[in-house]
Amino acid sequence: FRLAFEDGPLGMIVLDRDGIVLQLNRAMGRFLGCAAGGLIGRGLERLSPREDAYAATVAIRQVISGDQERCCWENRYLHESGRQVWGRTTITPLHGEDGKILGILAMVEDITSRKHTEEALRRAERLASIGTLAAGIAHEINNPLGAITLSVDAIALSADQENREEILELATNNIRASALRCGRIVKSVLQFARDEFIRKTEGDLAEVVRRSRDMARSFAKKREIDLRLEIEEDLSPVVMNPTEMTQVCVNLLSNAIHASEPGSRVTVRLYSADRSVRLDVIDRGHGIPEEYRDHIFDPFFTTKPEESRTGLGLSITYGILKQHDGTIDVTSTPGEGTTVSISLPISDGELPPAEE
Repeated sequence: FRLAFEDGPLGMIVLDRDGIVLQLNRAMGRFLGCAAGGLIGRGLERLSPREDAYAATVAIRQVISGDQERCCWENRYLHESGRQVWGRTTITPLHGEDGKILGILAMVEDITSRKHTEEALRRAERLASIGTLAAGIAHEINNPLGAITLSVDAIALSADQENREEILELATNNIRASALRCGRIVKSVLQFARDEFIRKTEGDLAEVVRRSRDMARSFAKKREIDLRLEIEEDLSPVVMNPTEMTQVCVNLLSNAIHASEPGSRVTVRLYSADRSVRLDVIDRGHGIPEEYRDHIFDPFFTTKPEESRTGLGLSITYGILKQHDGTIDVTSTPGEGTTVSISLPISDGELPPAEE
């Protein structure tokens, strides 16, 4: 064990029952860019950024309590240089001769290069989605800008009107409301397009769905699709990355709209189900042929025109949901339509709410 521990290719850490580092090997020291002795006495969660420490805390608790024999997750670690590196961490209990758990063995695989590649693909897909929705986004902004222009004209023409004060009040209120609407649209696009590591916080999936609907609404109008939301009230919060879940929702909406015939409807349902929040995106389009169903989550697989999409949408959606401990199911009947259902586990209340 000593030989495997010291000279193995994976980073290894021995923790006590409280999750405090007792020993670590040379590979782990190289991974974190520091001498092994400098980390003795720290908690495993203190080796990661604050927003990633939650996964380590939960995993250690589950293994020590005996609820799980093994836990595995992906998260960032803090390198001595100040940069952040990615590891795939697996922890298992260390038992004494009497069978009691003495501590924990953590094994860490360096997946930094893979995560950077995945993030680059996600950025590419987000930008492709923005390109698809660009005309609709421009239309959404032009409407409030037109209202602002009309309000300014009304103010200019009100000089000789007896009810000038009333006209001024209505016009300024309209200008303010329209400017705020433009701001919300721009903020949504910027959040959607920005480059960021996955950071999960406790948040409202209904707000993400509404934001995604706003981004896709004009695209739906252009294709003469009725886009309808059915959101259950008082949904429990979920642990998620809002930007990445927006990417998931926008992608599913875009796919459904693209698959639908003019004059048809796309329905989005959000509701509670078995300790999770479930989202159904339902279209009445041409459906998915049987021979394609086993490949819809494959990277670069697409049945759309080459200029329309990258073929990465559902593959990236699957990866995002997997990292969120979520699921995705597709039910489709050729000629009748498709239902894509995703679910996310509800929060246990131990994470802080998402920041604005």
